[in-house]
Amino acid sequence: MGRLELEFPINSTLRSLGLRPSAYVDAGSLWNLKAPPLTDIIGVCTVIPNKTGTTKTITPTSSAADRACIADTTNYVFTSGFKEFYLGDSWKPRVSIGIGVNWTSPFGPLRIDLAKALVKQKGDDTKLFTFNVGTQF
Repeated sequence: MGRLELEFPINSTLRSLGLRPSAYVDAGSLWNLKAPPLTDIIGVCTVIPNKTGTTKTITPTSSAADRACIADTTNYVFTSGFKEFYLGDSWKPRVSIGIGVNWTSPFGPLRIDLAKALVKQKGDDTKLFTFNVGTQF
């Protein structure tokens, strides 16, 4: 991971208020990661109120008897599940640019950033706006 940040020159009035505007470029990547165990849930069968039974989580390895609840609309309500995917472990870099303002407030340092991802990959969680609150030492 790397970051190049340049502070904009400002007048002494803004500087005395604790404001420091800047522009930055971030780049980074991750590789040689161990893939996590993934979950594949076909759905969940929930018992209709006033009926006896339990909630059943249906997976591809569920028994035929457990999977039968999907069709049993008298006793169960079926809710669709999800399939997890692992999209990590790539040596290809991600790059973003942005502008931000640091403010040394009476409550501690605050930072507001606007950023744009220039190089991204499927599955990346990009953010346009971030707000950070820190502590002073």
